[in-house]
Amino acid sequence: MFLVDDILMAPVSGVLWIFQEIYEAAEQERANEADNITLELQKLYRSLESGSISEEDFDARESALLDRLDSIEGIDSDSDDELEDDEQEDQEAQVAEAIRESK
Repeated sequence: MFLVDDILMAPVSGVLWIFQEIYEAAEQERANEADNITLELQKLYRSLESGSISEEDFDARESALLDRLDSIEGIDSDSDDELEDDEQEDQEAQVAEAIRESK
């Protein structure tokens, strides 16, 4: 009887497996994008400190990157805005600390 159940449920199990794989791939891609944005912020801070970009360019690019980062993180926690602000401040502090350590 279990063999018949397995055979009958095989298409459903296969579709569920496919959706689970798609979900995991999307989560991995989103996590990688957040890491890439953090790396871009680090490069941007270094560029500002080295004087290769102006303060206005820095502000514009930083704002765009932080908006992208907020939108990525907003998917996870739309209901808790204060937590996002704290996370953003923590990430900015981590980027600033990473820059100080790299010197």
